[in-house]
Amino acid sequence: MMQGENDRHALEVMGDGIHQDHMTLTMEEIEIKFEEIPTSVKAIVLSNNQFRGKIPEAALGKLKGLKFLDFSHNNLKGHIPSSLENLMMLEVLDLSSNKLDGGIPLQLANLEYLQVLNLSHNRLVGPIPQGRQFDTFKNTSYIGNLGLCGRPLSINCSNNGDNTWLDWKIIMAGYGTGAVIGLFIGYIVFSTGKPRWFVSKIEGKQSKRGTRMNLKRRRN
Repeated sequence: MMQGENDRHALEVMGDGIHQDHMTLTMEEIEIKFEEIPTSVKAIVLSNNQFRGKIPEAALGKLKGLKFLDFSHNNLKGHIPSSLENLMMLEVLDLSSNKLDGGIPLQLANLEYLQVLNLSHNRLVGPIPQGRQFDTFKNTSYIGNLGLCGRPLSINCSNNGDNTWLDWKIIMAGYGTGAVIGLFIGYIVFSTGKPRWFVSKIEGKQSKRGTRMNLKRRRN
């Protein structure tokens, strides 16, 4: 269900054929039910109505003859439905200027007739799908989504930052372990009056390492 705050033109449907599904909208606390939307519908326009809620996934996924879908300039939330991949004839998809979040479904790359895509000014995150029609879209299709990355944007989907943070955690964990061992050794030495067997082993290892380093330097 989607809710609107004004009485502007809500739904424009063009098409004919077998009637299949319906769509329910609420405007100013008045529920409007669009009965028997034809499966051969060619265009749906729901722009500039300040609708709230989620995109009606089930109803749209059945409109396989749809070519033009415009939900722009509303207050829609939630994810972009992956069921849009069923709209194999879709040429124009405009979901701009909403509050959609999550990632761009990879399935949308299968829409081989898609010519115009506008997902700008939402809250989308993650990598932009690559290949097929997605290779033809410019960065204007995605601007205003600070969490998106990948072509055609200049932001690379690199995990270097995450790897760096992981490396630091490993280093700090190792440092912490070494510090604990060092404190433990120091406690043994000072509490037992430096046992000769323990000190001799440590000093012996250090002297061996020093000898090896000197030999390497002489060879070089």
